[in-house]
Amino acid sequence: MTKSPSSLCKALDALIVDVTSGADAQMAAWHGLIARKSFAPSAYNLACYLAFRRRDLRKLQRPLIALGVSSLGRLEGRVLPTLRAVRAALGAMARSKTEPAEDQPSSADPSFFQGEARLAANAMEIFGTPVRPDGVTLMVTCPSEAADGPEFMAMMIEKHVEAIRINCAHDSPKAWRRMIKHLRAAEAVSGRRVRIFMDLAGPKIRTGAVDHRNKRKRAHVGDTIALTAVDELDKIHNTPHGRLGVECTLRQALTGSRVGDRLFVDDGRLEARIDKVEPWGLVAEVVASPEKGLHLRSEKGLNFPDGRFQVAALTDTDRTD
Repeated sequence: MTKSPSSLCKALDALIVDVTSGADAQMAAWHGLIARKSFAPSAYNLACYLAFRRRDLRKLQRPLIALGVSSLGRLEGRVLPTLRAVRAALGAMARSKTEPAEDQPSSADPSFFQGEARLAANAMEIFGTPVRPDGVTLMVTCPSEAADGPEFMAMMIEKHVEAIRINCAHDSPKAWRRMIKHLRAAEAVSGRRVRIFMDLAGPKIRTGAVDHRNKRKRAHVGDTIALTAVDELDKIHNTPHGRLGVECTLRQALTGSRVGDRLFVDDGRLEARIDKVEPWGLVAEVVASPEKGLHLRSEKGLNFPDGRFQVAALTDTDRTD
């Protein structure tokens, strides 16, 4: 359905107000958590983006495309400036007397690209000056084999990699030291310096033991999964046909979840919705899974995006690493 520029102006005005109020509420929730003042503009833009993406924009995007105006699909780095620039363009189309205010930059205003400028400055601070003339910066994660000999790091130097990443969720401190030793030796030969990032594993909720008491190893859409704390699978009583029992390594995730909350298994390969909260844990129904179902195993990631619990950002292992 075609909409006039004037009606779209009203829609954009309402959206801008909605996004601004949502962002302000998010920033209030983040109060006291932002230590660096220089990060505040980026945090506010992220708050705007979160508020923006909570809306279904399809009915607005199609008429914008028909008028040759931005569909609002690529505004991650400048949410409010883009919305205001589109509003100004629609106002001009509608022959409105409303002119863009000073705080409503157009795409010709340098402030419109402040997001990109901050991103470039941050990338330069983290990775240093790119080696390639196209400005592309490479960071490569080290495989376990990088500790075995100098060949991998020599190849990184040859490929003009600016940084290498050591994943502390894998291998060991002894292996990490050998990786760094090999890189420093390659640097000495080439005269180039490569940055090293140690990526701490952080906390991760995982599956523990799995009880296939009904001899079903794969979970399909419509199946139910019972989650308990570690060593408490025997507390599942009156298990109906089709239910699979799975341990969760973090008890707080069980006590901090409610009916209707989402549960993701194996880093998102399976999605379920919590149907019941029991004294021993949770019962969830599978709503999305691979076509052949998902084989439930131990040591797979569990995610509770709607859960009401807190986990320390650094584990004891992280602090040691």
